[in-house]
Amino acid sequence: MKISVIMPSYNQVDFIEKSIQSVVNQNYPDLEFILMDGGSTDGSLELIKKYSQHFSHWQSEKDDGQSAAINAGMARATGAICCWLNSDDLLAPRALEKVEKFFNSNPDEEWLIGHGVFQEADGKLIQNKNPNGTSFEDFVDWQNNGINQPSVFWRKELWEKVNGLDGRLNFVMDYDLWLKFAQVKPAAKLDDILGITVFHDDMKTQVNNAEMYVEHALVLAKHNCIEEGFNHIVRPVKRAFELDHKLSFITKNRFYRKWRDKNV
Repeated sequence: MKISVIMPSYNQVDFIEKSIQSVVNQNYPDLEFILMDGGSTDGSLELIKKYSQHFSHWQSEKDDGQSAAINAGMARATGAICCWLNSDDLLAPRALEKVEKFFNSNPDEEWLIGHGVFQEADGKLIQNKNPNGTSFEDFVDWQNNGINQPSVFWRKELWEKVNGLDGRLNFVMDYDLWLKFAQVKPAAKLDDILGITVFHDDMKTQVNNAEMYVEHALVLAKHNCIEEGFNHIVRPVKRAFELDHKLSFITKNRFYRKWRDKNV
């Protein structure tokens, strides 16, 4: 069974080699490895060329962001099973072998969530994660039922049914995709480690944490989960108040202080 791995990348020279190696070292016999680089200028290109013989396709040119790169890579994919792996994350050893075995044994399942690991860049374990539920309603409760993105695999037909990623999203395109998948069919679970998310200081969702929560809220609203979306908006707003020393042009205002003391 052919498995397509799409790797979007942009200026991840400190991580991309280990990410590529985690795919290559799977030694999976029917692998289609597609790398979509957004025109990196940090030395990533030299590492990509070093492993070029392992790619079914690779390119390095300006694109419209991560979602667009993944969509473009998926448009080239010919595998029956697909996934994407960010260039600062890792596939767990023998992950593709386990995925093939699962889908061959479960022909009616359309997407799979494996056990996930979150670790520091130095390999220190932060958290193991496996969602409790697999339905649309379960995934709406994102904070208590999160998914480790590198541990998710799907049939190409399912991706096509939901028209892939929403190119307007910059932080939570994966979350939106899980909600779309779940509206077609609940996910299957495999209690085995498939992917590893690597946390580091320049991680996009950490640097832009408040904006990520706003985007979460908009995605929930997009899926008609208005109340849940509102609750997500509250968190970055509260965080802004906690950091009000950075907003001195507001916090020095006496009217604002009275309102804050009364309402927060």
